[in-house]
Amino acid sequence: TTLGSRPLNPLSATFEYHREVPPQWSATLHGLKKQGVENLVLPVDWSVHESVKGIRDFSRSSKLRIERVLACAEEAGLTVTAATGFRDFLRATPMWARSTWENAALLPSTLVYRRPLGAELTAVSSLFDFEFKSAWFDFLQEMLSILSLYAQPEGPLASVEIDLSLFETDQGMLRAQRFPEVLARRYGSIDQLNLRYQSSFRTFESACSSQGYRLLMDKRPWHAVYDYRWCRRELLRELSLEVLNLPVCLADGLKNRVRVRTSAPTSFIQTESDLSVAVDSVFIEQISDLKRSPFDTTAFPCSPDGLVHAQAAIALRIWEALSYSGFESDVPVYLMPVDSVPSGLLKTSVQVVICGRYLCRNWANALVEYVHHGGHAIFPFGLPQYDECLQALSWKGTPGESVIVDESRVSRTDWGKGSYWVPSPAPVFGEDFFATIQELGQLVRRTRHH
Repeated sequence: TTLGSRPLNPLSATFEYHREVPPQWSATLHGLKKQGVENLVLPVDWSVHESVKGIRDFSRSSKLRIERVLACAEEAGLTVTAATGFRDFLRATPMWARSTWENAALLPSTLVYRRPLGAELTAVSSLFDFEFKSAWFDFLQEMLSILSLYAQPEGPLASVEIDLSLFETDQGMLRAQRFPEVLARRYGSIDQLNLRYQSSFRTFESACSSQGYRLLMDKRPWHAVYDYRWCRRELLRELSLEVLNLPVCLADGLKNRVRVRTSAPTSFIQTESDLSVAVDSVFIEQISDLKRSPFDTTAFPCSPDGLVHAQAAIALRIWEALSYSGFESDVPVYLMPVDSVPSGLLKTSVQVVICGRYLCRNWANALVEYVHHGGHAIFPFGLPQYDECLQALSWKGTPGESVIVDESRVSRTDWGKGSYWVPSPAPVFGEDFFATIQELGQLVRRTRHH
């Protein structure tokens, strides 16, 4: 392959046509076909086709003739997946559009510059700024109109992938005009929010100001972060629906061929270990495309409007320490997704759950089922008591015989074929924390085998 094409697997390759010499397009694509490639991923970047504001070029420059690229792909017998969006912000966004507009997104600098930069945040243009969004939508609609002419079965285009998952780590979403409206939808009335937080706001707008949300973070940090992430997810979901409802996406050519991604996929590495560690991820942002190892998920403290709460900093420290120790010991350590419990998780016989007094209801229910069907769950910091709505969690079961380990009493509750285990007092987080977790896991395995 040449400079602009990169094999992804035996059946797919990425072709960066604007980096290739146009007369060589046909030969390159035929060469990929001979190598066994069936599907061509075609990045169509905004920055490439609109380097000057308002002047979009899809045909004048020989390197940007996207219709010619699609014709060459069809001649070579390749199907095409067009990819656009903001997976790499600096690469995807034109220079003229990178300056901070009225409403800025606050993204982890690690994601913006694609190298480790600690806990820094960088202000970039936001899709929730009207002018920036309008400019991108203008590009998107013209691009999709051209692609629709080459959709299967008449042409080679199989699908269009639009990646907006970069913005799922946006810490500046409070600045989005509709954030208060979405928070109001979650609570129904300001009285309900005040009841949850023991606050006295008169409007959702005041609660969503920088000063107002700081107060919510101080009163109930876990819930404030959960609410922030819930509203951010809803805003991104609405944005994706707005894209999918563009007339060009509903027309026959692209109907059901456009997919919008607003979150990075959750991955879980299965090993031979029968012990795994799950960390409550409410305080921790997952950045899953910058891994140093198969076990490692680069993470960042969730910090609405740039505010890092002490509990978020502690959660991140625990996560980073456990990730490193788990990799060294071949023990899977993963963040518990806030919104769902993906299939493949909760498969090991002993599951350690790192959380505080609160845990999302979906995870609590999944853990109850996991234990009932024979799993064993260890809660080093105690059983969580409340969910995201401050409703009490119920941990079913009957008390079993406690076990004394060193100076700690480890209590057991049996439920169905499995059990819950809680040490008292809780282990102290430090250099020996992971070793303590492993010892608890060994204790559970020994006890359950007798």
